[in-house]
Amino acid sequence: MMEATTAARPNSLSPAGTLVFMFPGQSSREPRMIEKIIAADSDSAATVARASAILGRDLAAHYRAANEAIFACNRDIQIGVFLANHLHLSLLQRAGIRADWPLGLSLGEYNHLIHIGALSFEDALQVIDERGRLYDEGPRGIMVSVFPIEAEMVENVIAALGLSGRVAVGLYKRRASRCSRASATRYTRSSLRSKKRR
Repeated sequence: MMEATTAARPNSLSPAGTLVFMFPGQSSREPRMIEKIIAADSDSAATVARASAILGRDLAAHYRAANEAIFACNRDIQIGVFLANHLHLSLLQRAGIRADWPLGLSLGEYNHLIHIGALSFEDALQVIDERGRLYDEGPRGIMVSVFPIEAEMVENVIAALGLSGRVAVGLYKRRASRCSRASATRYTRSSLRSKKRR
């Protein structure tokens, strides 16, 4: 993520260049990411205060490097990264920097949806707060990437181990991408989508 002090630099791309805003997921976190930006920019501080009022908690006080529990739960991680993404986006927009294309990875997709006008900041904030809460309350799990291998072989192994209904194949790519699933399982397909801002 850009530092608050560099986010307002003018676009240095040539007229023929393409500027892309890429919003990262929850692994892109750093303890000072909100504390530094709200100290440097009053509008960002006001945004964090508004978010605090919506969620009923003091986010500026929580997201300080001195707070050892800053990322103690997934809920706090998701809210923190989402806010940091949004604050940097706002800085760029106020500096007159516009992207030709935006995209978001996982959690960052919510910032992408705000950027293209498909979701309001307030609604996204509340959805992410609930998303993080559900992550914390849900069962422990893991995501893995298995390749190169045929989907049917993976499904057979899942069934042979008696894990049908607990382990699912979420995305399988062959010559043409398709989703497949083990018998009696539910699956969710997550994809990285980019939409040109209109």
